[in-house]
Amino acid sequence: MWPPRREAVAWMYRRPLAQPAAITLLAAAGCAGLLQTPRRGDRRAALGLGTQPRDDAQHELSNWGASSHLEPIWETPICDVVLEEDQEGRRVCGPQVIIGGAMKCGTNTLGSLLQLHPRVKFHYCHEQECEQCHDHAEECLEKFQGSSNMGTEVLWESNYFTGMTSLHDPPRDYEGDEGRYLLARQLPRVDGFHNVTVDKSPSYLDTHLFPDLVAHAKRLLPHAKVIFSLCDPASRLYSEYYHNLKWDQPKLYGSFDKAQVERPANFSEWVAALQEDSEFCRLHPEQCGDAREKFLSTGMYAENLQRWFDTFGKRAILALDIVEGVDLQRQVAQLLAHVGLPLEEYPWEQLKEMGHSFVNHDYTGRGYAWTEAPEAMRKLKGFYSSHNARLADLLREDWPLDW
Repeated sequence: MWPPRREAVAWMYRRPLAQPAAITLLAAAGCAGLLQTPRRGDRRAALGLGTQPRDDAQHELSNWGASSHLEPIWETPICDVVLEEDQEGRRVCGPQVIIGGAMKCGTNTLGSLLQLHPRVKFHYCHEQECEQCHDHAEECLEKFQGSSNMGTEVLWESNYFTGMTSLHDPPRDYEGDEGRYLLARQLPRVDGFHNVTVDKSPSYLDTHLFPDLVAHAKRLLPHAKVIFSLCDPASRLYSEYYHNLKWDQPKLYGSFDKAQVERPANFSEWVAALQEDSEFCRLHPEQCGDAREKFLSTGMYAENLQRWFDTFGKRAILALDIVEGVDLQRQVAQLLAHVGLPLEEYPWEQLKEMGHSFVNHDYTGRGYAWTEAPEAMRKLKGFYSSHNARLADLLREDWPLDW
């Protein structure tokens, strides 16, 4: 690990705006031949650290990428913040893209789609590398964006603005050298000139649990493009139930254990217990409220997204419903246009080989929810109907109403 430097300088650059016409052209003519032409970025002031941008910053970053096989596609580095230097003295460009989404709604798939682009650098590991992380957490932070033991190939999640918040003791400062250093340790080395990197964590949608995360993200990464993966909140909860049943039962049953009551025996009983008029909620309102906030409120997308819209602006936010049977080419084109990456460099043929980034083989999939628990699903559908309507109004899209 390299020591944090007190004179670290932060830079802000306004990224090129994606061409709104790209999606229309794609629908009419297909993906071939479309070229994203970036606009000149406006050089910005320093990020409140008492220093001014140095004239040689762009030259240093350009030299770093000079040996790259890829030609530069941005006229100025699209870095909101230049983090601490790495072991070789190179600056680490902070994330230009923030990916969030409801748990079990395809954030890993979204990351996989973006990672296919040669300009996007992710840190992820394969099975034997992941296994090494169990006893060498600090070393793995240096190499990968997180840690996991779930699969043969994992796109890492930093949870920087949630899991590494001031809720920790001692608190960590987002704006100071320590905060930037903490994030830099988890990032691949990109210059923001030839290539970019991403900060991806499903928890970034959970503004009801982390009300300060959006303000901190805006302060550190003011011009980041933000992307959320959403899905039917009722079937999402079914998937999360089985995910936690296998890997995180303390989270799933924590409220029941704290109330010292019997755990629900299945998904139907679990949903019934979370209803406001249930015996559990009548007798244990505090534990019931915690469970409802932790699980039901995650699917209240409009309320959670509103803080991102208010803070970053609607043009910086893209929400996608990545489910089986959708036109992935169209969604990838939306994704690339939103970030500002050239469409013609994307390996479109590899989309045919895309599978699920992570699969829980211990249950039959969210599509089975109505077969297993029709009454529970009807209750959830009714609960989320008004929230889905607000989401449709917020996004100006029809697809949330299909839920």
